[in-house]
Amino acid sequence: MEKIFYTVFLISIQASIVGLFIVLVKRILNNKISPEWHYALWVVLILKLILPFGPESALSFFNLMPQVEQSVDFLHYQSYQENIYNRPVINDRFEKDNISIVDESTRLSDSKNEVKILAYIWITVAMIFFTFIILSSFVFHKKIKRRGKSAPDSLYSILEKCKERMYMKNNIKIVVQDVIKVPAIFGIFKPYILISPEILKLNEEEISYIFIHELAHLKRKDLLVNYLLLVLQILHWFNPFIWYFFKKIRQDMEVAADWKVLDILENNERKKYGRTLITVLEGLNTPHISFKLVGMMDDKSNIERRIEMIKIMDIFKNRKRFFVITGLIVFIILTVFLLTNPTSKTLLQIGYYTIEIPTDWKVKTDTPGLITEKNTILKIITTTRIISSGELVFEKDNVPVGGVQIIGYEPNQLLFLPNHSEVKSKKEIEGLITKAVLVNLDITPPAATGDNSIKNENHIYLIFEEDGIAYDIYADAKYVNESQLIKIAKSFKPVPDYEVKKVVEGFGKRLKNVDKLAPKEGCRELIKENYSQYVSQDLLAEWIRDPSKAPGKYVSSPWPDRIDIKDITKIGQAKFLVTGDIVEITSVPGEEWRTGVTLTVEKLEGKWLITGIDFGSQLQTQKIENLDEAVSYAIKSRRLAYNEGEAATEGHIILDVEEKDGIIKVYTIASFGAFGFENGIFTKISGSGAIPTVITFSKNEKGVYSLLEYKEPMDGAFYIDSLKKMFPEKLYDKVISADKYYPELAKQQEAQAAEYLKNIGRTAKVSAAYVEKKLVNINVEASNKLFGGTEFPFLNDYPWWIGTRERIENGIRYIYETSQSKTNDGYDLVIFRKTKEDGTIVEEYRYKIVDSEPQLIYKNTK
Repeated sequence: MEKIFYTVFLISIQASIVGLFIVLVKRILNNKISPEWHYALWVVLILKLILPFGPESALSFFNLMPQVEQSVDFLHYQSYQENIYNRPVINDRFEKDNISIVDESTRLSDSKNEVKILAYIWITVAMIFFTFIILSSFVFHKKIKRRGKSAPDSLYSILEKCKERMYMKNNIKIVVQDVIKVPAIFGIFKPYILISPEILKLNEEEISYIFIHELAHLKRKDLLVNYLLLVLQILHWFNPFIWYFFKKIRQDMEVAADWKVLDILENNERKKYGRTLITVLEGLNTPHISFKLVGMMDDKSNIERRIEMIKIMDIFKNRKRFFVITGLIVFIILTVFLLTNPTSKTLLQIGYYTIEIPTDWKVKTDTPGLITEKNTILKIITTTRIISSGELVFEKDNVPVGGVQIIGYEPNQLLFLPNHSEVKSKKEIEGLITKAVLVNLDITPPAATGDNSIKNENHIYLIFEEDGIAYDIYADAKYVNESQLIKIAKSFKPVPDYEVKKVVEGFGKRLKNVDKLAPKEGCRELIKENYSQYVSQDLLAEWIRDPSKAPGKYVSSPWPDRIDIKDITKIGQAKFLVTGDIVEITSVPGEEWRTGVTLTVEKLEGKWLITGIDFGSQLQTQKIENLDEAVSYAIKSRRLAYNEGEAATEGHIILDVEEKDGIIKVYTIASFGAFGFENGIFTKISGSGAIPTVITFSKNEKGVYSLLEYKEPMDGAFYIDSLKKMFPEKLYDKVISADKYYPELAKQQEAQAAEYLKNIGRTAKVSAAYVEKKLVNINVEASNKLFGGTEFPFLNDYPWWIGTRERIENGIRYIYETSQSKTNDGYDLVIFRKTKEDGTIVEEYRYKIVDSEPQLIYKNTK
């Protein structure tokens, strides 16, 4: 099970990289490829998830990723020097270090158990997910069968005409039902179109557009694709990137279906089709569509994208060959770069250094001793196991050819050479990472063996005096000549964060020397003596001024032993954030306490130093003494998750409250809304629908509430399941049908928005509904350039419609207006004007539209 989980996890990580790359390419290309190709590019991601292990290629994108296939970390090297070359005596050292071996084996066992637990959690959740989909599909089908009605003959007449236009002869049933509001298609072998009674109120032309859209999905086999995505989503449920990518795939699926529809519609029908989309959006909006369906509905942002695509359809039609060729070339490039594996490469990490050996060499893993082997892919995932002894042996064709080992080293001491060896030559090697000595030796077996053979070996000693160690890279001269060994030594490099690890671990070892119980002056001296080489001057000065802020040994037992590093994140050019645990131990073996710690490490004047240390941030509280106000504050605190608006509003309905030991759990239906001015209407420009939310507070003796947790249900397939985990059973019916509360929540938001206007002395219409907008009627390419955001970024604050929006900048309200007229010579003229409230013009741009080019004919930037 662990191997399966590991494989799936590896695939998921690689697919995440592929998906991010596709998102980047799609964003760069934008309208340079057609919607069909935007959708088709996702095939690369799906293939990566299904067939992750492609052929090796030098062109593979993954060649750019650092790979450490075997990472070997030597343990307890301090004791190696006594018998380092007397290989038959190695077991004696093991008897001395028996406790250390047991400790490391215990850690390994714990690590394996953790992986096993994760594997079973993965398969359990996947099976629950799968069962939920099967059961919910069955329940949904039963609901449709029970509450569905046959459509009138007039609808079948419309459908037949649509099938003729789509060149389809499938037998498709139409079901009128009230289970879902949006039009959708359901069923692979016996498909039927689901429509709600509200659809019957539309005219024949609008209904025909809906049918053509659903038929486009059926013809393109989108239902099959959707079910494939569901299977993959079950396997990769733990990866938020996969959820995000699949959401984008489904959005592109809708746009591609639109493209298919538009391809058969006449020019005069395309705008009508767009208006039908908007009608469905505004009149039949349903936030959560069943994941088993493929339908016409979409979220607001993607609807706008689809409308924009309709506007520029002529461009795609006129340059169809160009878009086909461009899309095909991009698809082939992505396939070659992302569906192939990197070329094999052997790279070993030894301690804090890496070394490359020839590809036909392998590590002899059955060597007795203590090393840790890690298999790391893309420097992201790692499995760890204990192997071998204090020396790492390399072999070629199952014959030992050399190795590497760490030995202790003291300045000016003689190098430790193997027993029964004779130095034949010795010289220093220039151009390596550190001081290096090459020694050629003749080695004879002990006399007692009766073996008189002589083996000639070359040894390169990389000496790190400051660390008190040397790396001995050796090879049998029979198989590896001197120049080959020097080449291997030249590959010896520190891992990217070596110095960071070194300073953090060095600092951790000094913690026990700083006795916080000592007199203040004595504590200051201990801080200066132990921490000065690890922390910045500013931090050291702060601790010397106030020793209570410095870490150290607070009691006689337990005492700080080390810092175990969990993660290192690069946050700047020469700045890292290190998270880990301060491990405190006692005289009892195996007994330890851990305290989380975060350290900031920076390179100052050529030296890596700790510049900040944090043992956990305190929860910030707001002085609120009323539960209703506390809930309101909690919801408004979510505003950072949405686009910035002028006024933050919220609506909530408290369903139930639980209180125990000063902890209050509030079950609510909540909605956030950011209001701003569009076309003179104070409207909700961003925010959420009605979301079942559980908000947890603490309440102190003075009755002041503090926010502890704000929890919303998971999206997609986990939505219902997470709701049931969050809410008590008595509230299930209310939270599952939370959408019915949105009108009331919108009224609350509108009331708060109106109060805001009253406070600023402004009168305006307030509406949480979408404000209708009239688009600029000019050449599509010119419109794309003006409002695309790339060629004219200084116009991004202006409305993309004919009308106004308002912004407050540095306390001053500005009105941004976009208008359209004609020039004296009959060309379209688009005017962008920014004014203050009193009408003072701050800036103005006028663009004359000549064919597809906007030409600036007037500019005023005061």
